[in-house]
Amino acid sequence: MEEEDIAYRKRKVAKNSLWQQKLAAWRPLMTPGCISAILITVGVIFIIIGITLLVLSLQIINISKRYDDKCAGELCYIEIDIEEDMDAPVYFYYKLVNFYQNHRSYATDFDINQLQGRFEEISSCSVMETRERGPLSIYPCGLIANSFFNGILSKSEN
Repeated sequence: MEEEDIAYRKRKVAKNSLWQQKLAAWRPLMTPGCISAILITVGVIFIIIGITLLVLSLQIINISKRYDDKCAGELCYIEIDIEEDMDAPVYFYYKLVNFYQNHRSYATDFDINQLQGRFEEISSCSVMETRERGPLSIYPCGLIANSFFNGILSKSEN
């Protein structure tokens, strides 16, 4: 009795429209008028999105101040005067010029043995292996380990 029931279920599954890939589908008639209406609708939607993004981007206040030529190697304070009122949240960003972190010489200049705590004499670092003022080695060596930025940004109202 069970064997007949299992055989019946298998035949029923095999006759299913999904298994036979004969599902009913909507097949729209693509006429030039239909295509034109779709393209115009999509175009209007993109124009509305574009105008919205343009209006929002015009409200952004961007103030730039170059400070790499001031007080190199020592603590210094740079004052940036903001003449306009800004709504919260206000973001500070910094910009790096001529810095190519995806460049092969930068991305491959490190020693995996040093990073794992094995300090050997032979290093795979090509740049920044020893200090300029003496024979002391730099641990960890390489461009990746020696590229850092230490800046403190603060806000004060006058």
